[in-house]
Amino acid sequence: MEEKVTLKPCETYDLSKIQTPADYQAVANSSEALEGIENCMNVWLKQLEQVLAESEQMRKEADDIGPRAELDHWKKRMSRFNYLLDQIKGPDVKAVLGVLHASQSKLIKVKLPTFLAHIFRTVIQPMLNICSINIF
Repeated sequence: MEEKVTLKPCETYDLSKIQTPADYQAVANSSEALEGIENCMNVWLKQLEQVLAESEQMRKEADDIGPRAELDHWKKRMSRFNYLLDQIKGPDVKAVLGVLHASQSKLIKVKLPTFLAHIFRTVIQPMLNICSINIF
């Protein structure tokens, strides 16, 4: 499993042009610009789905590796997801979400809630469990 995953830059729209809620609405009103924003979000969602799939794969390790290796695995996994979370909180993702919300995009209404529920089940709940027993 790769240590850190960086979300790909949005290649279909210049996100630096989106600064204010008025910008969100202006981009949402342009079908060409909105298509670029939706493509950008779809790229990120596919990238995140890949990260989740990799993290769910069974580790191929010997049964006798011990608790230290298990703890190290979970710490690396938590670090990886925290790095992604920091990016998700960033201005590019906020700009894309602002435009999608302003446009009432189907990505916001259908695809994103399903994806977020999956993240909660596969990432957040296990991380909360491991944090509760992390004694180091």
